[in-house]
Amino acid sequence: MADLGIGMVGLGVHARRAHIDHLGGLPARLAAVHDTDAAKMADFPAARAHAGEADLIGDPGVDAVMVMTPDRFHVRTALASLRAGKHCFVEKPVIDRSGDEGLLHEAIAVARAGGLVLTTCHPRRFDRPFLWLRDNLDGLHDALGAALEFRFDFSYAMPRPGTAGHHRSLLLDHFGHEVDLMHYLFGRRPFDATRLCDGDDRYHVVGMRDDGMAFSFSGTRMLRQPVYPEACWVRFARGEVSMDMQSGIARVTDREVGTTREERCGRTDYEGRFSAVNRVFVDAALGLGADYLEAEDLIVNNLSAVSLAETGTYRWGG
Repeated sequence: MADLGIGMVGLGVHARRAHIDHLGGLPARLAAVHDTDAAKMADFPAARAHAGEADLIGDPGVDAVMVMTPDRFHVRTALASLRAGKHCFVEKPVIDRSGDEGLLHEAIAVARAGGLVLTTCHPRRFDRPFLWLRDNLDGLHDALGAALEFRFDFSYAMPRPGTAGHHRSLLLDHFGHEVDLMHYLFGRRPFDATRLCDGDDRYHVVGMRDDGMAFSFSGTRMLRQPVYPEACWVRFARGEVSMDMQSGIARVTDREVGTTREERCGRTDYEGRFSAVNRVFVDAALGLGADYLEAEDLIVNNLSAVSLAETGTYRWGG
């Protein structure tokens, strides 16, 4: 296979900015597109335009399907793609309601049986500030002791006009990102979580892992400008690290000796992290590398968000 023929289902702003714009330079091509708005398909004359997603999935020139539709359609389109023998990148959340858990497990089983890639989008794993934190965690543990608490917060812009109804709530849209980041940094451990609030423009979840580390994830979509600042804080036994991804500065405080130092952790790099996510998917589909997510990540990231949004509590593992 000289390159990967990609079929894109859904051609909204995110599909273009986070995925299509990053295919250049990769061993991949936009082979086919489908959107309910024919004018959007006309923007990609080099790709075959399909009136229905089933036609796109059945296109012999499509090796992999990228699903960029509203959340409620994700898992069924992904499952249909996998059943047709296509690799699948489905935007998160893969499922957004109870009752679809079986479809998620079936999609994972079909992908495994067919040797296909099934993945989703958690780009913080590839962003400079979190790579800095992961690379420095061993030294921070040595200097400051065990990690006792992890907090993450974002303040994003208000949703774009025309996206109403794409997501059921902010928690369902974002909690999977936060729990995935925690597992990337500190490893997967059983945990209990509780929803404090959830709505279109704000959510907050707190919890405790079985290894004794507490966590707090919160976020808003209330900013008037298209900026997306993030911040996180790790409390250790003898100090803490606070990171501001808008400034790219990490402050490391040793409470035992009373010192604080600043280090450059890097600013949020949206272009870099989306480029990396697309590159990993293309390489994995071509057999040139492994995907960055495992089946267990897909399960816990999705089921935890659905349970918290619908019931307010979740227990994973143990």
